[in-house]
Amino acid sequence: MKRNSASPQSVAMESPGVKTLLAVMLIMTLPALVSVARVDATAATLEIERIAVFKNGLGYFSSRATLPQAATTVELGELPVPSHGTLWVGYDEKTPVRGLFARLEQVVSEVPVDSVAGLLAANVGRSVTLDPGSITGTLLAVTADVVLVRTPKGTVAVALGSVTRAMVAGDEVGSTRTVEATNTVLRLELTRPAAGAAVEVDYLAKGITWAPSYRIDLSDPKVALFSAKAVVVNEVADLEDVELDLITGFPNLMFADVASPMAPGQTLEGFFQALRQRRQQRSDHSVVMQQRALNVLPSGSHLPHAYSTATEGRESEDLFLCPVQRLTLRRGETAWLPLFTAEMPYEHVYTWEIPDFLDREERYRYGQPEEPREEKVYHACRLTNAAGVPLTTAPAQFVRNGQIVGQDLSHYTNPGSATTIRINRALGLVAEQAEIETSRERQAVRLHGNYYDKVGIRGELKLRNLLGKSARLEVTKSLSGEVDATSDDPERTRTAKGLRAANSTHRLLWRLDLKAGEEKSISYEYTVLVRH
Repeated sequence: MKRNSASPQSVAMESPGVKTLLAVMLIMTLPALVSVARVDATAATLEIERIAVFKNGLGYFSSRATLPQAATTVELGELPVPSHGTLWVGYDEKTPVRGLFARLEQVVSEVPVDSVAGLLAANVGRSVTLDPGSITGTLLAVTADVVLVRTPKGTVAVALGSVTRAMVAGDEVGSTRTVEATNTVLRLELTRPAAGAAVEVDYLAKGITWAPSYRIDLSDPKVALFSAKAVVVNEVADLEDVELDLITGFPNLMFADVASPMAPGQTLEGFFQALRQRRQQRSDHSVVMQQRALNVLPSGSHLPHAYSTATEGRESEDLFLCPVQRLTLRRGETAWLPLFTAEMPYEHVYTWEIPDFLDREERYRYGQPEEPREEKVYHACRLTNAAGVPLTTAPAQFVRNGQIVGQDLSHYTNPGSATTIRINRALGLVAEQAEIETSRERQAVRLHGNYYDKVGIRGELKLRNLLGKSARLEVTKSLSGEVDATSDDPERTRTAKGLRAANSTHRLLWRLDLKAGEEKSISYEYTVLVRH
């Protein structure tokens, strides 16, 4: 049984180009913790050099080891559980690799105690005092529920959950506990020694992620100061001076949730079951989350949030890789990393979105008593991405003169493109809407075995600006059917109807400038087929 006092440490190295990447036939050993003859092997440290980190808890790890002298069997150490189809070994064409083998090995680690129960378990046989009650005596045993203490008056059983304080007498008090774990250990076999040659092991595995967020400073009326940061969470291994790339995009990683057969601990049936479930799911692995007056700090009283310009990244097919400084991060640690700050032109806009009242069953649902509706107008920021790198989907916090004013979700935005992010509800813009039925022709159409009524609808929208300043509004109405008439010349977007849909869909967009105190009315008319 192997004993570890700490997690395996990784040291980054400058990686000379591997001349040829050859697929190694990975030989799976059946996962069983049985007593077998151990192959004599020379150890070589497999060091993590680079990680491409996804936002869904996955990382693509690139590791390197230098082969020792006169060895044909090399133990490469522990490895996280790789995803199916992603474990590859790279080596020079002169390196005589025969195969890579995996086995389970139990690792025993000593970690500090982190509870009263842990302290007691580490000091059985010593003199202790337990509170409440100041019970003093020799600690005989600690179970999941009970602590047994021998006192001068007899043996006392104390409920473990009731012990709030424990004092252990003497010096050399036990302060660690033993933790057993089962790890995957790799063994590389060569047909002849290859001293000094390098091998690379690349794989996709869970255990590391990054969470981006943005800070948008609107203190300037026309140019926003846009700052980005990343929080990196590491639960996989100790990282030492590692090259880190943060992945932006929508990766398609079909077998990310299927453990590789090179990860002992699963049966063949379990592996095939995971494959069957993955094929059935075929799910997308894409990754997606009252306004009032605020007292603001005087201008200049807060520290600026400027993290230099965006680091030039690189594209990898449909993904964008944003490099950060070389990172040292222990297992279990979390890092807060500044990424960039950029000035971005922006404007204030107020949005009101009115949904389609025809449901999926093609029944008209406006005004149903069980579906009360409150009209909501939002104050939003429309800014242009001038950072030179894509903006990934992330929380965006708005501040003005150092004070937070709102937070919402910023969606993926390409360089040079505009994005609209909500700030708060605009309670100073009062919105009302109504739809009335103007005509109905019953059972006018029969489609796909169903009868439909042909219904005429007239809609009216009213807006009143109580903000005390002018406001630029965008009013969006979605509807099904055919648009017959509109006021104020909205932009129209029409989509093709589905194969079994009775109606096509439309999107009407009005762009309005409403002065302080001004009221505005908008109307539209349409005809829709409603399932009878």
